[in-house]
Amino acid sequence: MIFRSRKNPSSRTQSTLRAIGLRGANVQQPRSRLAASGIFVVLILLSVGFALSWGQQSSRPANHAGVGGAAQFRNTSSAAGYVGSQACDGCHRAESESFRKTPHGQAASLPHDRAELKDLPSQGVMVCQSEGVRCFRVFPTDDGYSMSQFDRGADGTESHVEVEKIAFALGKPLMATGYLIQRGNYLFEAPLTFYTQPIAGHPGGWALSPGYENDALGFTRPVVGSCLTCHVGRPRATDAASNLYRPPIFEELSIGCESCHGPGSLHVKERVAHLAKTKGVDTSIVNPKYLTTQLADETCMYCHELAEARIPMPGKSFQDYRPGVPLIRTEAIFKSKLLLGWNLEEWSDEMVTSKCYRMSKGAMRCSTCHDPHFTPSAEEASAFYRSKCLTCHQSESCTLPLSERQHTEPVDNCIACHMSKHVAPKLVKIGGAGTSHRILRTEDEPVPSMTGPRTSVDPKTGLILIDSDSAGSQAMLPKVVLLRALQSVLAHEDGRDDLKTSYQSLLQEMAKDPKDVSVFSALAESELTKRTAEGNAQAIRDLQEAIRLNTNSPRDYMLLSELQYRANDLPDAVAAASTAMTKFPYLPTPYENLAICYMRLGETQKAADIVRRGLVIFPADENLILLAGKIHK
Repeated sequence: MIFRSRKNPSSRTQSTLRAIGLRGANVQQPRSRLAASGIFVVLILLSVGFALSWGQQSSRPANHAGVGGAAQFRNTSSAAGYVGSQACDGCHRAESESFRKTPHGQAASLPHDRAELKDLPSQGVMVCQSEGVRCFRVFPTDDGYSMSQFDRGADGTESHVEVEKIAFALGKPLMATGYLIQRGNYLFEAPLTFYTQPIAGHPGGWALSPGYENDALGFTRPVVGSCLTCHVGRPRATDAASNLYRPPIFEELSIGCESCHGPGSLHVKERVAHLAKTKGVDTSIVNPKYLTTQLADETCMYCHELAEARIPMPGKSFQDYRPGVPLIRTEAIFKSKLLLGWNLEEWSDEMVTSKCYRMSKGAMRCSTCHDPHFTPSAEEASAFYRSKCLTCHQSESCTLPLSERQHTEPVDNCIACHMSKHVAPKLVKIGGAGTSHRILRTEDEPVPSMTGPRTSVDPKTGLILIDSDSAGSQAMLPKVVLLRALQSVLAHEDGRDDLKTSYQSLLQEMAKDPKDVSVFSALAESELTKRTAEGNAQAIRDLQEAIRLNTNSPRDYMLLSELQYRANDLPDAVAAASTAMTKFPYLPTPYENLAICYMRLGETQKAADIVRRGLVIFPADENLILLAGKIHK
């Protein structure tokens, strides 16, 4: 079968030829194009249908109160509805106009609003993968902007051309802007990205999107709900692990007021009716200033704490989070170690190790230095952030002589000395550099010993749970949440034998009474590692149970189809691949696998029909092209 990694197209072609040649073999953990692209890490974040009751978590050490104490806001319940940022403009015009100029306010837009697309030459810009055969082009059209992929011959001719219209743009280009392709109600990542700084060999900042350097992904990398949640205002994903969205796909395209203040319907209703405000603080809508430090910071952590695993609570989706409600009630965020200087979404680890934070006794929060409604320009930044430092420090306390401080560029710049720039490892391919939030006095200052629950590894799981300060909080979590967390971390920490031991121990405990779809999927993967006929047979039974429980993972269907194919159970293999093709119509692998099953059954015409249907949607797919040639010999 074709269920193989896309990282090496030539080896994947060889596996296709072996499948066409009808050679059987024991399956050794085949991988999908989803796993190859890193999307499998997201696909394990599946919701299940039972609810979690989670009590109020304990506060951080020392002062957790916001200004004037922690208010109880009334728009945190599910009864409050979203009204959109435009409803705020009438009364809060200055804040709205300022916010729309920030990176958050410009996080997502339509293509015609993008300067880099408007500046494209009429012939567009072409970028090729390393071997120079598979190429992509971004270009203007009469009704917008499009991208194409094609095979480029030695004489410059183009074949197997696929063209897709750009539907949305993500990100004001602080570093890069990515683009979305829409097919029906499915969203996919575009293969080209615009980088703020030109990449070597590619003009105008256009280059391959991360992960596309060698993978033949084309327009097939799904953009799932768990990824898109923090790039737009309110996506309408059918599932955290799915790239299928309910129309309209976005209730609000860009990040807006209600992302931090919560649903606005109650506030608008009471203000329109001129109802008297509650005494002191208006509790009809969340104002993070009046939240505890932890709750206020969690409105930022919701998107700015990527960690190594973000797992929705059973029965919850990422979109269920409401500012002012403990984040742990919606999702659990894990890492296996402190991530210092790791990427642009891990500032909390750096901040909590800083002396500024530790000496503030819990008073310092994200908004101490950052104004969500205003982002200073490069020229304004030094003075803006220096003023934040001076809310706690005095200029005279700086030990660097004033004469030397006057010769920095810009002058007297606290950030230049105490918050140096570093290249973030996860973003090094796109030139990502961030500002260290350790706020060091000297560069060689050691990392302090951190012993709190949010910074210490739980000895049983090997993980840190960062959105709860309660001692023993991991023991209170549903086991399926911990299982998915370990799966996610191990997906990119494969060498961690300690985590593998924790994972296998937990899996075997849950296997005694498996009820969750992800447990059956995990048991199947575990059986495959045995590389025996008995293990493969048990994996088939586990995957069948996962499908009975309505798994949303394409991998489960494709893996089942391949195992049944190799067990010579061709009717069931056809059924599994057919169901996958129906459930995931914009993934090419089901078409490929189903065609091969029909070829082995000798039903060449059915195989040809499936390949033809696939090529209509994926004209550049190398395996469908290969199958078409084989069928028509």
